[in-house]
Amino acid sequence: MFQDPYSSLNPRMTVRDIIAEPLEAMKLTKNREETDKKVIAIAKRCHIDVTHLRRFPHAFPVGSGSGSALPGR
Repeated sequence: MFQDPYSSLNPRMTVRDIIAEPLEAMKLTKNREETDKKVIAIAKRCHIDVTHLRRFPHAFPVGSGSGSALPGR
């Protein structure tokens, strides 16, 4: 599947916020602390360095044919 990561991800949201949004929208977490713990667990599972969670999507290089805007994929 071809997808432009720059147009599919909100450039005003950090990686943390992008991962947290569905957790909060579906009320899968009770508070920010719980959300942050789940976000970190998801990031680790997806091989995303947790130090990158405060970055914005445009901060990640996307080479031709890489297939992903996030590191480790």
